[in-house]
Amino acid sequence: MRFSGFDDEWKTYKLKDLLHNKSSSISINQLDDNVGNYPLYGASGFLKCIDFYEMDSDYISIVKDGSGVGNISFHEKNTSVVNTSQYILPKENLNIHFIFYLLQTINLNKYKTGSTIPHIYFKDYSIEKVKIPKYDEQKKIGILLKNLDAKIEILDNKLQMCQNFKKYLMQQIFTQKLRFTDYIEEWKTIKLKDVGEINTGNTPSTKVNEYYSPKKYLWVTPSDISSKYIFDTAKRLSDEGAKKGRFVKKIVY
Repeated sequence: MRFSGFDDEWKTYKLKDLLHNKSSSISINQLDDNVGNYPLYGASGFLKCIDFYEMDSDYISIVKDGSGVGNISFHEKNTSVVNTSQYILPKENLNIHFIFYLLQTINLNKYKTGSTIPHIYFKDYSIEKVKIPKYDEQKKIGILLKNLDAKIEILDNKLQMCQNFKKYLMQQIFTQKLRFTDYIEEWKTIKLKDVGEINTGNTPSTKVNEYYSPKKYLWVTPSDISSKYIFDTAKRLSDEGAKKGRFVKKIVY
């Protein structure tokens, strides 16, 4: 998919031919008493405002040491990052927003080194080859994706507000501080065991392939439980496996 009016082939370059890297000299441990108006960022985002900045132009930052290594972020001018990150700047005739999104398509994990404290080095990942179009198309792509991110941020903020409001309502409702009109009866106290049944599952032997092939029935393990609803599972049971498993009873509301 491309914007109309652009049909030139994208050219292949190594990242080192497109980008400059610059180290940060800022240690967060030396800034306890430093307060100012210029934002300082770390691996997890905004840290504090200090009274100086290292970058006088927009830039991309990549975490190079420790937690969050390889994380990519975009920052506006007159800000800084701590020395566990590095500044990435595009060379001439490159759109910084396009480069920012392009970098996110690269698997930087393969360039990580170290186990206790992971690192990633520009000299290693800068050999990665990428394709880029001419500047005008870069600019259009950068603007499109930047605008989408702005809309996503707005929706995320609305979602957070709704989640906070729901949490507030639940606190009020289940402490009976807030009730629907016409309902005045006291709530009854019961034990959870009287609400429903608690059943444990079991694991058909993983040494028996026939229990797991052909795949048919959902088989839920703790790693499958990441949200309120489960629509699929990493593994499924066959008819034979289902005989060894335990089905969840159907609930009629």
